[in-house]
Amino acid sequence: MAALLFLAADKADQIPLLPELPDKLVHFCYFGVMALLLVHGLGRRRAWWLPLVLVPLVGAFDEWHQLYVPGRDGSVYDWVADAAGTVAFVYAYYRVTTRKNGAGVRGPRAE
Repeated sequence: MAALLFLAADKADQIPLLPELPDKLVHFCYFGVMALLLVHGLGRRRAWWLPLVLVPLVGAFDEWHQLYVPGRDGSVYDWVADAAGTVAFVYAYYRVTTRKNGAGVRGPRAE
């Protein structure tokens, strides 16, 4: 997914396959899914913090790269959407896997 950002950067003028979505929503979801795949691949317990560092870093490099691509522009606001999507998706993954595994869920009290 990270390589696709850089390889398809000059294809911004092409006809989109999907209806036009808000730019920040696309950034939020794309980088969120990237972080979700990375945290799942690494394992939640082993290296959950790694996607929180690497994915926003990829987003920063992407925004910097877009400064040099004709027809594109880099934006701090796009990067903020990238980082917010990363945090939200990793947090959601952590919450779902914690509940699924039964950790943190209290059973009935024995009285």
